[in-house]
Amino acid sequence: MSYKDPGADYYEEQYRSRVLANLQRRAKSLGFVLQAISGDTNPAVS
Repeated sequence: MSYKDPGADYYEEQYRSRVLANLQRRAKSLGFVLQAISGDTNPAVS
């Protein structure tokens, strides 16, 4: 059996999924619902 490296993108997607799941769980415990923002915009927080 040979090893195949899944690459950095795979690990970054796994990390992103974990972070999102944790944020959703935390928001739910505080009584909030997360909502996705459409597009690739990065809104500035002021």
